[in-house]
Formats: sequence, C-alpha cells, structure tokens
Amino acid sequence: MPTAIIFVHHYNNLLLGVGTDGHIAVNEPGSSLGSRTRAVSMSAEMMEYVTSIFSREGSTVPTQILTVGMGTIMDAREVSVHSKQKVSHT
Repeated sequence: MPTAIIFVHHYNNLLLGVGTDGHIAVNEPGSSLGSRTRAVSMSAEMMEYVTSIFSREGSTVPTQILTVGMGTIMDAREVSVHSKQKVSHT
C-alpha cells in the first residue's frame, strides 16, 4: 500500500519527543532551522534504539525515519515537548 505525506501550511499542535542528546523530532544536532518534514538516515544511536523495538516484533528494521523539520516545528501554533529520559544531575 503506498504511503503519502500530507503537507499543511501550519500544524495547530505538535507533540514531540526529545532524544538523549537533546534533539527533537529526530532533528539531529546541526539540522537546518529552515528544514521541513523529510526522510533522514538514522544515527547509530537511533538505529540501536529502533532495532530493539523492531526485533521484538519480528519486523525488518528501517534505515530511514521521518522527521518533522525545524522549520515545520517553528510554523506550528503550539508545540509540546515530552521526555521519559532519566537525567543525571552531577
């Protein structure tokens, strides 16, 4: 079944996750602030995390992932960022 991405000018609300290095929505450090929703290759850390999930399900592990680009995030009317990571305060 073909997959399509529907692009809209603005999102009303975006709910984003935070990576262990502080990136949001799979925008690795150095991502352009004007970037848009796109497919990106996963970092080694992301591949390790995704492999642990997909291997439990017996599925093939993808090598790319969709990211909501920083420009797309900045156009949203409201953004919520959530993290379940444990943070060490030293």
